[in-house]
Amino acid sequence: MHTSQGDGATFGGLELPDGLLSSIIQASPIGMLLVDEQHRIVFANARAQTIFGHDAHTLVRLSLEQLMPERFRAGHPEYVHTYFRGATPRPMRSGQALKGLTRDGREIDLEVGLSPVDVDGQTLVLASITDISDRRRVEALELHNEELRTAAYRDPLTHLPNRRLFLEQVEVLRKTVIRHQSRIVVMFMDLDGFKATNDRFGHALGDELLKQVAAQINAHVRRDDLVSRIGGDEFLVCYADVDATFDAQEAADRMVRSIADITAGDNSLTVGASIGVINTGLDHSVAIDDIVEAADRLMYQAKVSGRNQAVVETYSFFPDR
Repeated sequence: MHTSQGDGATFGGLELPDGLLSSIIQASPIGMLLVDEQHRIVFANARAQTIFGHDAHTLVRLSLEQLMPERFRAGHPEYVHTYFRGATPRPMRSGQALKGLTRDGREIDLEVGLSPVDVDGQTLVLASITDISDRRRVEALELHNEELRTAAYRDPLTHLPNRRLFLEQVEVLRKTVIRHQSRIVVMFMDLDGFKATNDRFGHALGDELLKQVAAQINAHVRRDDLVSRIGGDEFLVCYADVDATFDAQEAADRMVRSIADITAGDNSLTVGASIGVINTGLDHSVAIDDIVEAADRLMYQAKVSGRNQAVVETYSFFPDR
């Protein structure tokens, strides 16, 4: 854009009268500040006045630094001088949000675009400003809500779903299993010897073991299968939508062997796993929680029978064989 005293402005060859141009600028939903090389404000449109809470008469008596929090002011003059030496357009959203300061001392989040403007042979900079404070507050609230959802549904150590989310996810899979007339295999796993290891060598190594166990379990399931840490050293696994040829005993035995191979603390710490397994068809009547509790009882049978093994029960439709 080029402007000169007494003339209109030219946009793509179209000559606009000064009055029309002024009306457009004042009606713009984007704040506009015109700044000289001494970082003095020489013009502010109506939206800029609203953003900062100053009237035009006050704004043109301020420096740009007076519209930012104190902690950002010291280095800003050098930035302005550097920009004027090689002024090129810098669009909004090209960097981080900047902080502004309103008349009543509130800090606000701003997106700022910069464009050099020639006015009567003098280079000025047009700062286009959008107040994104509301958007940032919404983003912060969404992030907080997501953190709350994560805390409510995820184990913070392994990032696996907790029991609540696991049960919800199996409920989602129920329709698929019924439609395909297929089966689910639910495994309840408890680590053997973990408490003694954790008490003797400390929680840091214990946490490392738990994370390795989670990774090892994930390595033995398919993309659509489910894995959960439900607390302490207990895990749930659901092989979903499997057919009658799926060998639940072999899958569980393979899991037991893989857990036994895990080491930590210079390879001196190991754990085992006892697993209870329910292999069943599914209809609308059975509660998933009941299947989990049945797998839990089988896990205790595995422990009583010597640990580091899996006990499997197979049903046409749980709880009827």
